Amino acid sequence: MSSKFCLIFFLGMLISACQGPAPEMTPTAAAVPTMTEVPPTGVPTPTVSTFPLAGPQAGAAMLWLDGSTLVYVPAGEFMMGDGAADAPIHRVYLNAYWIQQNEVTNGMYAACVRAGSCTGVPGLAQPGEENRPVTGVTWAQARNYCDWIQGRLPTEAEWERAAQGPGGAAYPWGDEAPDCTRANFGTCRRAPAVTGSMQQGNSPLGLFDLAGNVAEWTGDWYAPDYYQTAPLDNPAGPPYGNVRVVRGGSYLSSAAQISAHTRAYEWPKNQRPDLGFRCVVPNPILYPPYCQASAFVPESDSTSAASTCQPPTVNVRGSYCQQKKGYVSADVPAGARWRVETARFDCTITPISEQTDRLTCFGQGNVDFQVTICTAGCFAPASAAQPTCLPGYAFDTEKRACIYHLSPPLSCPDGFMVLKQEDKEVCLPKAIERVCPVGQYFDEGIAACLPASGQLDCLIYGQEAAQAAEACYQGCPAGYTYDSSAQCCRSKGAGYPECMPGYVYDAARNACVSGAGFSSEECATVTLRTGACVDCGIYPNCEPGCKADKNTQTCVMR
Repeated sequence: MSSKFCLIFFLGMLISACQGPAPEMTPTAAAVPTMTEVPPTGVPTPTVSTFPLAGPQAGAAMLWLDGSTLVYVPAGEFMMGDGAADAPIHRVYLNAYWIQQNEVTNGMYAACVRAGSCTGVPGLAQPGEENRPVTGVTWAQARNYCDWIQGRLPTEAEWERAAQGPGGAAYPWGDEAPDCTRANFGTCRRAPAVTGSMQQGNSPLGLFDLAGNVAEWTGDWYAPDYYQTAPLDNPAGPPYGNVRVVRGGSYLSSAAQISAHTRAYEWPKNQRPDLGFRCVVPNPILYPPYCQASAFVPESDSTSAASTCQPPTVNVRGSYCQQKKGYVSADVPAGARWRVETARFDCTITPISEQTDRLTCFGQGNVDFQVTICTAGCFAPASAAQPTCLPGYAFDTEKRACIYHLSPPLSCPDGFMVLKQEDKEVCLPKAIERVCPVGQYFDEGIAACLPASGQLDCLIYGQEAAQAAEACYQGCPAGYTYDSSAQCCRSKGAGYPECMPGYVYDAARNACVSGAGFSSEECATVTLRTGACVDCGIYPNCEPGCKADKNTQTCVMR
């Protein structure tokens, strides 16, 4: 599966409420927002299809509730284990399931925290960290997030099936030895990398970072002899235990530890800086669309100048001590993002001109530490392409967002096609570069979008059909309420999905664009040293090497 179409999704990173109340269908009195539609270039006659439905195929991709991409793993048998003492080789059968393409990111997890339904972890709010995997989560925190998106943690068998390479190879890409172009391990980066930034290490189904980067919680208890007694169909782990299975290895692991077959474990309450997770959604149900979504620019129109981007220039200004903390400051290009490689130091950034921001870091005095600074991204001029909405949405110029827009029944507007189903016709949204609305996948048989739930009697997307919507839609996610007049899920205040991981918001276009991300070519890692802190005496009797600061009425180093 091409990484191109998997990364086009525009809605990204929101919904709210990890363990919120049961899905709601309570009508609200909110009015449908006024819309200003982009004038169409022409409304062609909808295509009529009589082709058979193919159903989701291996590697099919689907946008899901939190803005992540789910990838379809078909039912079937595979060989599990590698012959190790706790992993004898044996045959396993699994039902079909959908699994997240990337590890859950800081940005995705932060949306749940903002909604008050997930508990916080360090590092979520740091600028530039949104597309890195969330770490420092306990097993329960990971499970709660998966519950929030109507999924669960993968079983150990599901994880290994997804992580195996061609023919059951030890690594997602095959049996070739790992290197730093395929995986983040050993001495490659020494910190979590942006999810999906090592495409050469993708699995045959197009899944990211299943070897290295961060280790991943699974749903199973660990037992060294479980494989000998496990059922052959859909094994779900021992019924009880003390430690949970962890898979995939991390940026701290050796090559052997990032194999798809290697078993590891961790105490459920432990939090590690190299441990995250991804979720499985076995049976995606039919949700109403969001009332609002972010506009985006298709990849073919989103000409990125990433290849011409240069690492940012960092000008270290100096260091000093204040209130017994060591400080150091540096000037960086305006809009640059940063990541501190050492948890004991904090940084803030302040604009000082249109071209320059000042980065100020503090922590223990007289200590060297590293900061990675990345350019904000380079994009084509704003006039290169207009913001685009998926079928069923119209672009609102005032809100700079896509608003769900209904059409009369069986009046298929531009962007839809007609599907003949026995004695009736239904409208289906066409994919934009194989991108479909939330909960729908691109069906190869008809080249259009179909609900992953398989509810063909509920093909009402984009159509004004209040009674059918009440009967078909299975509630809104926690944090949203169903608006029966607009047939969509309206935010209770938690906001709407933003940009998909791997995409960035381009203010010039007012849309999400396929961005440069944070590749090594656009980043500079610099070593900074905080000022040495000494006892300068009591103001105004300052010791040698110090001076009196009248503003703070303290002695500070010269």
